[in-house]
Amino acid sequence: MSRILIRIAPDGELRWLSTSAPIRVQRGVPPLAPDDRLWVILPAEDVLLMSAPRVARSPAQMQQALPYAIEDQLAAAIETQHVAWVPAANPEQVSVAVVARERLDALLASLRARALEPDVLVPEPLLLPWQVGVATVLVEPGRAVLRYGEARAFVGQPDELLMFAGSVDAGLDGVLVGAQQSPLPLRATRRVDDALLAYADALRGEAPLNLLQGDYAPRRRAGHTQRAWLLAAGLAVVGLLLSFAHGLLERAQLASLVDRQRGEMADLYRAAVPGATRVVDAEQQLRSALAATGRGRGDASLSLLAQAAPGLSTDSRIQLDALELRDDSLELVVSAPDVAALDALQQRLAVGAAVELTAATPGSKGVEGRLRLSGGGR
Repeated sequence: MSRILIRIAPDGELRWLSTSAPIRVQRGVPPLAPDDRLWVILPAEDVLLMSAPRVARSPAQMQQALPYAIEDQLAAAIETQHVAWVPAANPEQVSVAVVARERLDALLASLRARALEPDVLVPEPLLLPWQVGVATVLVEPGRAVLRYGEARAFVGQPDELLMFAGSVDAGLDGVLVGAQQSPLPLRATRRVDDALLAYADALRGEAPLNLLQGDYAPRRRAGHTQRAWLLAAGLAVVGLLLSFAHGLLERAQLASLVDRQRGEMADLYRAAVPGATRVVDAEQQLRSALAATGRGRGDASLSLLAQAAPGLSTDSRIQLDALELRDDSLELVVSAPDVAALDALQQRLAVGAAVELTAATPGSKGVEGRLRLSGGGR
């Protein structure tokens, strides 16, 4: 990931450099990779720097309260200004940058017209180094930028620097572009071919102050956040749809199971009542048949019959030939391919009832078995 620093000349020309070596100043629109960070310099003429008391602790409260805490120091209405801030070295103070919204909107529109979306918009003076007792001045043809405090700066003609002679007597470092000279004595001097080469030193750390706050938060970052929320919402919708589909599938499976069990009960009813032709409610019709033969309600035998139905339908090779219902037991006559199949059937039926294999007679179609089921499973 590279950091790219852009400076816009008064005539609109873009000059830029990248942290990707070698560092050199280039002109035009820089090529950007998806993960590159784009820093744009806001000219010193367009920004007002100041210090202000920290009027709230949370960033959100500061964003709301700070503009009204400093509006008496501004010549323009606060509603027309954008206010950005960062914590100062003194925890009771903040460093503040103020820029006209009209100017900020025009700058961003100019960048976006070139398909450039900045991540950082930094006030030019803050790209110059500063420490207590040592100010820094940058002098280029017809222009000088002086940073003489954590959030104090001046921009003007080089000869206008003389008014600050008393403010920087502790020490003044200079960055001189080309053959420029400083009207003030310098403690140390650095010469560069372009101011961008001096400003590039700030790219090694975090931005001293990013004007893209609040309503002007970086669009690319906001887009990432929005995409993350959209992804989360999409996943939630997919989860709900899967849950709904799973419920529908379970319902269909249960309905199929109920239909199959009703079919099994109907088959058992026909086996128990050979003359039956129409089956509407197998359980109730079995009760009626038992009552007609004087066997009472037959609740126990009907329960055994319901338990036996799934076990009988598991193996398609087993055929139910006949059954006899009693008040407390159920006798089944089945045809199976071999004794092993009968044993397996006995084990399945024994899950919910006591099962006895009373007979196993070999025949031409396999083995005929008789099983007696009674209450009290193992």
